[in-house]
Amino acid sequence: MTLAQLELLHDRFERREQREELLVGLLASVTANYSMRGPEEPLSVTDFMSPRYRPKPVEEDEAVLAARFDAFFKNAARPSQR
Repeated sequence: MTLAQLELLHDRFERREQREELLVGLLASVTANYSMRGPEEPLSVTDFMSPRYRPKPVEEDEAVLAARFDAFFKNAARPSQR
């Protein structure tokens, strides 16, 4: 078996494992969300998947993060009006 064939088999295995985790996560999230005492915030499929199969978070530009950071702390510094 060549290295290319081995890599293709490994890729196919990884895709199958990810699909199985997705299906199990779907079943678990539906069961948890529609049970007698469902959670306040609905659980997603990825909450039940292993971390290596979860989607990667989208990285934002540093300028956008800095603007969000500044806006948050400007609002937090204001006294609440009641």
